[in-house]
Amino acid sequence: MLDTRIGASPGDASPAVPPARLGLATPGLVTPGLITPGLLNPATRFRKLLPYIGTALVLITAVSGYATMKGMAASRNWLASTIEFKAELGNLELNHGLLHRYAAEAAAGGNEVAEDQVQSTGDAMRQSLLRLCELTRDDAIQQALLGRLEPIAEQHIQELRVATRGLALAGTTAQLADVESTGETDEDATISRMIGDLNARETQLLTVRQAAWDREFSRNIAVLAFAVGACLLLLITNMHLLRVDARSSRVAAEHIRESADSYRALSARIIGLQDAERRRIGRELHDSVGQSLAALQMNLDQLSVGRKTEGRAGPLVAECLDLVRTTARDVRTISHLLHPPLLDVVGFAPAARNYLQEFERRSGIKVNANVPEDLRLPSKEAELVLFRVLQESLTNVHRHAQASAVDVWLARRGNEVALTIQDNGRGLPAGVMENFSAGMASGVGLAGMRERLAEFGGTLVVETSHSGTLVRAGIPG
Repeated sequence: MLDTRIGASPGDASPAVPPARLGLATPGLVTPGLITPGLLNPATRFRKLLPYIGTALVLITAVSGYATMKGMAASRNWLASTIEFKAELGNLELNHGLLHRYAAEAAAGGNEVAEDQVQSTGDAMRQSLLRLCELTRDDAIQQALLGRLEPIAEQHIQELRVATRGLALAGTTAQLADVESTGETDEDATISRMIGDLNARETQLLTVRQAAWDREFSRNIAVLAFAVGACLLLLITNMHLLRVDARSSRVAAEHIRESADSYRALSARIIGLQDAERRRIGRELHDSVGQSLAALQMNLDQLSVGRKTEGRAGPLVAECLDLVRTTARDVRTISHLLHPPLLDVVGFAPAARNYLQEFERRSGIKVNANVPEDLRLPSKEAELVLFRVLQESLTNVHRHAQASAVDVWLARRGNEVALTIQDNGRGLPAGVMENFSAGMASGVGLAGMRERLAEFGGTLVVETSHSGTLVRAGIPG
């Protein structure tokens, strides 16, 4: 079953529209305020550039970050190499000192253990020199210094080993001391001086590389700060644009509500004029055309009764009388349909029952009516609205429903007076209900009922299935 509830349109909840804004909206003319949020708003145009700006900032940050991280990695490797070089240089200096100590112990004690320690310490010095050469492959100055140091150190190691072994065998400690004193004066001084030069050179490199590391670190901090700033800028800009769009949407919604109020006021005005025109036409038909037809009927009756016609005039007069009676009845029916006089005289309930009796007689559709006499409607206008709903609903039943019976009842439900019309016909097509729910109804019957009820803040419920259609109109009161 399709269930469509139609009440006041979206603008009902909006405040009263100022009189200056109520009026007809000429097709083709667009309010400038409605164009600005969508087409002329600079924020909307700038928002289109945000993806490109964001992409550019991301690319700049990525390139800068890659270059910075690459520089930091190179600086880190340089620093690690320098620290390792200084450590190895310290090992070389330590082994040089140990070499003399072990040589003295070997000469004094004459034991083979000390001699082995001299040999292993000399080997450690050679390993340190090799390692230092590997660590300074990219530094020509250090390579040159190590190239000069290596043969001197090797010669010194060999001399100490030979001297220590020969003098220890001879057992002459004083001579060994003289040899060590002489060697220390020449070669040891050279080796110590060259180790100091290497250390000074590496200290300079360490200072330079530490400064390079600091620069890369500072640049990395700058890149991160730029990235954070860019993200915050994009976030703030986007939030600002969202606020602008929200404000524009509120303005557009306000314009839509004002337009809806204007259209509703226009619709109510048109419906009021339509009812007034119907009332006037109904009275004119009843008072002028109806009276003229009544006079014509009386004249024809006199002609027929007085037998003043001869030949074929008698049947012609009789035919004219039938035509006049039929026309008078049709004019009276049309007049009552345009504006039932009983509605102004006795109210909704008697007028509705009379209309239902006439509908049952004319259409042959059985009508089950339950319209209480004591149920009063809020106003004459509300009575007219419900009567028009009743007329339109029964007209649809007669034309489209193919129903054999229809139930009509009026009841009070809480603070609402509800008129319900339910038939046992074939129901409304699904397309009609979908179009009407979407505001694209092809006819004016349901739309007219909706607009009439919306003027009073009422609701219209339409439920349809293959077994019939139910229309319920409610008005506060």
